[in-house]
Amino acid sequence: MQFHTEILMIKPVAAGMFLSTEENTYFLAGVNPRAWQSVRVCSFPAVEWSEAIEYVDGGDIGFDPGLSALWASPEGAILGSQGGQIINITKEKIIYPETAKTGFGCLIGYQFLHGLK
Repeated sequence: MQFHTEILMIKPVAAGMFLSTEENTYFLAGVNPRAWQSVRVCSFPAVEWSEAIEYVDGGDIGFDPGLSALWASPEGAILGSQGGQIINITKEKIIYPETAKTGFGCLIGYQFLHGLK
């Protein structure tokens, strides 16, 4: 697959992987690269380097069960489910700088610590 901007994040989950370019975030559904189907899941990017290495079980925190990915975006902290859905878990709580280009993210227990620069 070809994307026309720089790739900022690749985060695999059970049913495929999340991929962020400089403009959008996609879910590449499927486990075989030859059969991937690309779906744009949001019209904003992930913040580079902000994805947590660890995964959280979405069922333990009130979302769909299964290992879910976490990363930061200019719109908030994002949970990406194993099936390819995304949930902005901080949209109503925190205002993020829209100019953030890099950041960090880590999971300690059920706490997603992240920052943007």
